[in-house]
This record gives sequence, C-alpha cells and structure tokens, in this order.
Amino acid sequence: MAYFRSIVHLKRFTILACLSALFTLSLTFADVSPAFACSGGAPLTISGLLENSDYLVKAHPVEIDDAGQNYVLQVESYLAGGAGSEFLLYSQLDPRLVQYIHDGRSSGGDCLGFGAGIDYGDTFYAFLRRNLNGSYSGGTYHFYSPDSTVEVYLDDSEDETIPEGFADRGSGIQVTEDEFLNVIREEVGDDSVTPLENSSYPRKAPLTITTQSGQDYLFPIDTSTPVEITPELGEELRRANPIFNYDFGSAGSCETEGCVQYSPDGTNISVQDEDETITFTYGYSVNGQASLFSSTSDAIAVWQECFLTVYSLGIPRLGQAWHQPEVVNVASLNFNIQARCTDYANLAAWSPDGRLLAYSDNDGLWLWDVFTFNEAPELLIPTENDIIPLARYFSPLGRYLAVTVQGENQTLDLVSGDFYADGVISPDDRLLLQYNTDAEFSSAQICSFTPYTCEPLLYMELSRYDEDEQRVQIYTLDQVAEVEWTNNYEYIVRSCNVEDLELCAYLPQNQWNATAFRSYVISEGYAHDYDALNDSLAIVRDGETLYINGDILDLSDMLDSEIISVEWGYSLFYRE
Repeated sequence: MAYFRSIVHLKRFTILACLSALFTLSLTFADVSPAFACSGGAPLTISGLLENSDYLVKAHPVEIDDAGQNYVLQVESYLAGGAGSEFLLYSQLDPRLVQYIHDGRSSGGDCLGFGAGIDYGDTFYAFLRRNLNGSYSGGTYHFYSPDSTVEVYLDDSEDETIPEGFADRGSGIQVTEDEFLNVIREEVGDDSVTPLENSSYPRKAPLTITTQSGQDYLFPIDTSTPVEITPELGEELRRANPIFNYDFGSAGSCETEGCVQYSPDGTNISVQDEDETITFTYGYSVNGQASLFSSTSDAIAVWQECFLTVYSLGIPRLGQAWHQPEVVNVASLNFNIQARCTDYANLAAWSPDGRLLAYSDNDGLWLWDVFTFNEAPELLIPTENDIIPLARYFSPLGRYLAVTVQGENQTLDLVSGDFYADGVISPDDRLLLQYNTDAEFSSAQICSFTPYTCEPLLYMELSRYDEDEQRVQIYTLDQVAEVEWTNNYEYIVRSCNVEDLELCAYLPQNQWNATAFRSYVISEGYAHDYDALNDSLAIVRDGETLYINGDILDLSDMLDSEIISVEWGYSLFYRE
C-alpha cells in the first residue's frame, strides 16, 4: 500500500485559497450542576451519591480554565465504579453560564453563581457523573490538612417522608479523611484501583459529526462512542438547561419568517414571527422584518421598513433594565423603486467590540457608531453604476473591513481609507493572507501592512512512498483550498495538487521558521474544523476516519454512513 508524506520547502510560490464558512452548532451537552444560591431540599447521603455517580475518584487538577470553574483532573485512584481514564474533564459551570454571570445577567431570578474554585496542588475526592459530551460533573470533598473534616450524610434518617438516598438536612456529621474512607469502604468495599493505562487525554470541546445520510452525531471529548442526536435527545437537553435553547438555527442574520438566530455567546435567540415581530429568549418582542445580533451579544440591529434600529438587550452591568430590549439608536435607510430597504438586511457586519455597524442601502456602504447618540453614520463607499457596495466582515481588532465593491472582494483600511486585496487578517491585525475567498482553489500570499509588501507562501510537496518506503512520486501542492489563522503568525492551509485535487495536505505554517511546523498530513482530507480557542484541528480523513491533533480515530461500525463534515461545539473551558 502506498502512503504519503508532505514536504515544506523554503522556496516560495504564489498560492490562492478559499476559506470555508463553518457553521458552529449550538451544542454543549454537559449536564452542568452550577452553584445555586437559593437551592435547598434534602441532601444526598453517601449511598445516594454513589448510586447517582459513575465513579468516585481521588484526583487533582492539571489544567484550570480562566474562570477557575472547569478543570482537567489527573486521577490518582478510583474508589468506586471500576477503573477509568487517568485524565478527566470536570465541568463545574458551563462557560456560557460564566459569561452570562460576567455580563450581569444572573440575579435572584435564576439563583446562579460561581462554584467554589479549585487550585493547583489541591487533591480531593469527587463523586463523578459522566455527561453526554464526555465531561464529568458532581460533588467534591476536600481535606486540606490531617485535621480537616467534611460534612457527610448517612442512611440513618428517621424521617420516613424523605426518599431513599436522601437525608434530613440537620443529620450531617463531620468526618476526617480516614473516617470518610472508612464510610466509603463500608458502602463499596476496598475496591480502589489505578487508572487505565494509555487512556486518551480529554479535548476541551465536543465535536459534531454529520454523515452522508444527514444524521448528526455528538463525538464526546473522551473519544468514546459517538452519540446519535435524535429529536428526543434535543428535547431532553432543552429541558435540562432552560437558560439555553439547543435547536439548530441560523448563525447569521434573520430575514425570513420562522428564522431562528442565535447570539454569538449562545445565551439569546431571536425568532422572526409571522406578524413581522422578532421575539427573544425571555419573551420580549420588537417590530421588524430582519435582525442581526452584535458580536458582543448585548445588542441587536433590527430592520424596520426603512429604519435601522439598534436595541440593547437588557444587560444590568450597563445600567439597562433586566432582559428588556431598549432603543439605543435609529438610522434612516434610503431606497428606490428597484429595491426595498430590507434587501440589504443580511448584508451587514458588526465590529468585534460591538460598537460599529457597517450596513448598506441604495446610497452605499455606511459605518455607524451606534452608541454615539445623534451622530450620523459615515458614508464609507458610495454606490456607483447602480452596484451597491457591501460589508462582509471586520478584522479581529476592527481596523479593517472586508467589502465587496463593484463585484470585487477587497479589504478596506478604516483608518487610512486605503484598499487592499481580498483575504483574511491575522488576530493582531498586522498580516493579511491574501487570496480569493470566493474561489474553490487558488494561490495565496502573505502580506504585511506596514509597509504593504507580499511574499508567496511556502512551497509544499506531497511525496508518495511504496511499502518499502521508496519514494515513487512527488506531487506539487500548488493550490490552496482553505486557509485559517491559528495565532498572530501561524496559519493552517489545505494545499492540493492542481492535477489531482484529492491529493492534499493540511499544514500549519510559520512564515519565518519552517522547523517550527507541526504536521497534519492527510492525503485525501476534505472537510475540517479548527477550534482556535483550544488549538484543535479535526479533519475528515475518509468516510470512517477522523484525524484530531495527530490522533487517527477509526469510527467504522459506529456511524450510519460516511462522514461528510465535522464541527467543534462550545468549549468546556472558559477563556478570557
């Protein structure tokens, strides 16, 4: 059997690329148990905790997210449930709930708050229940010194009205670590075992797999069997966490009846109703025919005939009423006989900081500082030859705006007014990967803005070897299908051979240091998704195989048909 290796040379040539627009499904399937300030009721006994848990472990954290709420645990021993992985992701508070609290949306109405944090070096016992996404949740017991005690509940309640496994809240007893372990031994025996060897390290986000039949699967973070996403499962997940809605919806703007649009942080939705009203998660409605959430999720632009109205979405930290939309600013839209004002509703873009809105009407492309009251929008590019210029997307820091002018994609510098070539800009707004973003395959260059100079990307080859490891053919990878920035100076490209576009390689590149490359070499890779937050690349190697961060995962006999696409879900680690 022949196999392939890719080679990256320092010789340079021009490469074009098409960056695919990947729709991220709103799926985080953790059954998270956040800390509720107003919770009450009967506590679980030790036997109740064991019955409702998959494992009881002794563990310590090796990774902690920026909110101190979610962790990767290294398990020292399994005290109940048998042996499991050495590393587990412990999910205490969904990262979207963390953002929800940071935004000031949590109050006595939902009793939601942060759980107690865990520090590096802190060893504890945890009753763990596995979530569908492969993470674990449950209660923890900490002994910080030999004299430390914790409160536990035993099965000795005399109150017959309390169900089995629960206890009277006043019946707790204080126990030391040795006494705690004795209680566990009485319940399950001395079954402590070490973790499984060579177990997988958990990823930070689940993966959604779509097969040729159109069926979606959840691929858990612990690399276990994919879970078929059925309508019944979706309904179960909606009931489990009423703050979020897990229906599939539009990631962009809404302009059609019945359209469902998610805010970028997943904490709000807008539904386009039949009577030209737009209804939000918490039941508030506004009039309009189309809408677009801001990039910061705390405002929304609504097209109301020939007016563009921006509403805040009730963020208490901004001094706004709880959840209730409030008008921030209004702009008039111009139109003529040939076009309606709402024809351009879905052709707008918010800046990364959620302050500037670029939108179009018959006069041209406008830039609007929506939070400066009574300041008129600025006409960036006037309409010429009846061809209206359109906004596509802002650069990561907001200095540049991708636009379409006279049918041609360009990059506009909002400070200098200069126009540059089509492409995508690095996270620090300093470099441009120049390519035709509408082309299926083409070449690309990397450009510096100051001064504006461009160089070809690195020259790449794919070598085919026989079973004796003799190279039998070399393919030049001179066409790029996809390009995506991974940080300020590295990017991933899928480069293919011009004569055989099935011969491709995914290669992260560092334009200045070829020896720093990490290789993701796939001879016939098509669909992929990159999770920049967690630096994770998933590639569909063939209909039954995934390639995730260097691991080849065979999913044959686990799916109903061949894999056609993969999408990363919400991260289980909160990152600021």
